[in-house]
Amino acid sequence: MNTTQGKCECPGGKYYVVYYMGDKQRWKPVGKNKHEAEALLHQMQARVYDGTYRELPSITFKEFAETKWLPYIIGRVKPLTLRGYRGAIEH
Repeated sequence: MNTTQGKCECPGGKYYVVYYMGDKQRWKPVGKNKHEAEALLHQMQARVYDGTYRELPSITFKEFAETKWLPYIIGRVKPLTLRGYRGAIEH
């Protein structure tokens, strides 16, 4: 997050924290309580200042399973079990 500008908005009766990542505007749903939204915004800003905030990338289950989980379990399960897992991920 390059900037800590943010605000709390309430379209449709639900509060969102609105902030910017570079030049892109992001909306994070919070709930129906303005105080919760403001607290989350302040928490995010504090994390930006101390360098602990990071935005996690979106990943599909299939991507996670193929790149993280399957390599982890190779050698820990029987070959037939591994084949079944791979088939389940593909279908």
